[in-house]
Amino acid sequence: MEQPQFKTGVPEEDVLAHGLDTEMYPTTPEELESDRIAQELEDAWVAAGNEKKHLAFVDDQILDMAMAIRDGDMEMEDALAQVERMRVDEEKDWMQKAFSKNKGGLHKALGVPKGEDISVTKMASALRAGGKKEKMARAAVNANPDKYGSIKDVGVEKKK
Repeated sequence: MEQPQFKTGVPEEDVLAHGLDTEMYPTTPEELESDRIAQELEDAWVAAGNEKKHLAFVDDQILDMAMAIRDGDMEMEDALAQVERMRVDEEKDWMQKAFSKNKGGLHKALGVPKGEDISVTKMASALRAGGKKEKMARAAVNANPDKYGSIKDVGVEKKK
């Protein structure tokens, strides 16, 4: 799927280097209009029963719609209808999707049979292991603070 080209006022090659340099690239009228439209869409999303704290999950989509409206590629009514239908998955569903890429990878790496819980001591040793095993363990610890909160900082001191 091809990404639409939007007018930001900053040449693409300069976005990372100068995107926040408001003297070199002052905010354009187009950007101000996009911000106004995005705010209206965000308000509609919250009014549709969504929690404001979950806006980060849909912000990119809302900004893309705002720029499409500004550029004449979308009607406000269509965007409002889409925004009202947008729903954020519950956090557990989001975590499940994030971890489903390499399902069972940490269990396999630690030699724990599928379906059994990973003990706190095995998880702590994985946090000290480094490499891919440590990354998987760190993600699991962050996703399960009730179970692994006591070892959250294990292995962190070696990285300082």
